[in-house]
Amino acid sequence: QESVRPFDLIARAYTELQQFEAADSHWSLAEQFSPDRPAVLRSRAKAEIAAGRFEVAEALLAEGMEDDLEAPAGFLLLATVRKMKRDDLPLIERMQSLLAKGGLSRKHAVDLNFGLGKSFDDLGEYETAIGFFDEANRIGYELDPKLASLGRDEARAFTDFQIDYFTRERIHEIQRDGLSTDLPIFIVGMARSGTTLTESILSAHSRVQSRGEQSFWPERAIEFFRWSSGPVDLNHDLAIRFAHEYLEFLTPGHAYPGSSECRHVIDKNPNNFHYAALLHGLFPNAKIVHLKRHAVANVLSIWMTPEVARFLGTRENLVFAYREHLRLLSHLREVLPENRFATFRYEDLTSEPKATISAMLEFVELEPEDACFEPEKNSRAVLT
Repeated sequence: QESVRPFDLIARAYTELQQFEAADSHWSLAEQFSPDRPAVLRSRAKAEIAAGRFEVAEALLAEGMEDDLEAPAGFLLLATVRKMKRDDLPLIERMQSLLAKGGLSRKHAVDLNFGLGKSFDDLGEYETAIGFFDEANRIGYELDPKLASLGRDEARAFTDFQIDYFTRERIHEIQRDGLSTDLPIFIVGMARSGTTLTESILSAHSRVQSRGEQSFWPERAIEFFRWSSGPVDLNHDLAIRFAHEYLEFLTPGHAYPGSSECRHVIDKNPNNFHYAALLHGLFPNAKIVHLKRHAVANVLSIWMTPEVARFLGTRENLVFAYREHLRLLSHLREVLPENRFATFRYEDLTSEPKATISAMLEFVELEPEDACFEPEKNSRAVLT
C-alpha cells in the first residue's frame, strides 16, 4: 500500500494545479496498484473538490460507494459535495442503519454522524440534523485526549496578555526593528467567517498571489511567546528574526508565473488573528483583513464542520472562543490604525458583494479588476 502513495500524491498535486490530463494517468496508476480502490476514489474526490470540479467528485464518490457501500468517509464527502435530496433517502437510511448497528471505529462514527447531520440539514429536518452534529462533536472530542487539556484559563490569560502587552507604545517599539515591506496581506478571523471567500476575491487580482493557509506564525508562536514557565512574555529578537525568515519564505520566486508583476502575497490563516498586533509591529506597512460573521451563524457553521469543530470540542468552549475573539478584536481596533487593520462583515460580502469588494480593494490599495467580483471563477485550489 505504501508503494502506491507516490502516485496518489502526484495525482493530487496535478489535479490541484488544474493539469487534469497529467493527473488522470497518475490516478489510473494509483487505482491499478492499490488494494483499496474506494480509498483512491475518495482521495481523488477530495482533490477534485479542491479544484472546484464538484460534478466529477460526485461521480467518483457514487462509483466508490457502489464498490464499498459501507464507507462512512465516502458518504461524508458525498454529503459535503452536494445538496442531499429526497431521492437520496435510501442511501441516508442505509447509513443510519449502519450507524445503529454499531461496531464502527470512532473515526467512522464521527464521519457518519457529520454526514447524516449535513443530509438532514439539507432536507430541512433541523432537529434531527443537530442531534447528529452533537453526537459527531461528542465522539470527536473524546477521540483526541489532548483537547481535554485545553483550558479556558490559559486561553483567557493569553488574551489578557495581548491586551496588556500590545499597547500603542509597545507596538511602536517593535516597529523600530520592523520590516518596511508591504508584500504580505494577512487574512484573519474566526474559522468559518469568510476568510476563504476573501482569499478567492483578492487572489483573483492580477497583482496578487496567494500562499494559502500557511502555518508559519502559529507554528512559531510557542517560541517567541514564552509560555513554558511564569507569565507570558514576548521574545522580541526572535520575533524579528522570524519576520526576516518569513519575508524570504513569502517572496515570490520561480514557481510563480509573472512574479515580477506581483505586488502582494496573501497569507490566509484565521489563527493569525491572535498575532495581529505583533504582525503589525513586525510589518507596519502590511494590510490585515479581518472577517467577522454573525455570532450564531459563525459558531453553528463551526459546529457543523468536521475537523474545525473538533478543536473546540464542546458548545461551551465554542461560545467561549467566540467571546474571546470579540474581546481581542475590541483591543485591536483601539491600538491598530484603520489603514492597516480593517474588519469586513461576511454578511455584507454575500449580500452586497460589489460595494464590499470595492471597499476591500480600496483598503489594500489595489485597482478594481473584474475577476475580483467573480471569485467563483478563480481557478486556484481551495483546500479548506
